[in-house]
Amino acid sequence: MRADSGKVRLFSIGSIALVLLIVFRSIAIPVVVLLAIEISIWLNLAVPYVTGDTLNYIGYLVIEAVQLGAAVDYGIIYTREYLDQRRRHEPREATRLSIQHSAITILTSATILISAGFAVWRIASNGVISEIGLLVSRGALVSMLLMFLLLPWLFRVSDGLIRRTSIGLGFRDDARMNVRNTDAQTIGTPSDTQSDTPNDQPATHTTHPTKEITR
Repeated sequence: MRADSGKVRLFSIGSIALVLLIVFRSIAIPVVVLLAIEISIWLNLAVPYVTGDTLNYIGYLVIEAVQLGAAVDYGIIYTREYLDQRRRHEPREATRLSIQHSAITILTSATILISAGFAVWRIASNGVISEIGLLVSRGALVSMLLMFLLLPWLFRVSDGLIRRTSIGLGFRDDARMNVRNTDAQTIGTPSDTQSDTPNDQPATHTTHPTKEITR
């Protein structure tokens, strides 16, 4: 059974990585997104181990699929927003704007899944189903938090790697922009060698004596 679960996990991760690779045309982006997702799954499954509770094997398999699918949606929403903002801003500003613009969408989707899982946990009389509801609710919460905390940090520290392993992202080149701004300022600054004296000399007015006409 462990061998089967391992094969299923590898197939799921490989399929998602292939889709992300084709969609974003990047090698590093699937790695970054899936790393954050897998950490959220590990944290969710580590809670029963830390608290000493037992975990049903069916719940383990279900949460692997459900949380992986939900977290991938959150990751894609943030990734698309970050790539769009990164074309116009530096990494720090792009991260801030990406969280700001994608927060409502991710919060809405995660809140629905958290509420549904919590309701199943509290209402279901079957122990296995109740346990699955708790895992789904907690997994959605952990995934949502890591999409706002861990994934933005991973994108920032991997900015150079993403730039080198991707095609057609069009990231803003800060060094090139600074050079252009410096050149523009140099061209717009008047030369110090120019004379301080104005080129136009004041006009001299000559007065002509008025001839008196005598009758």
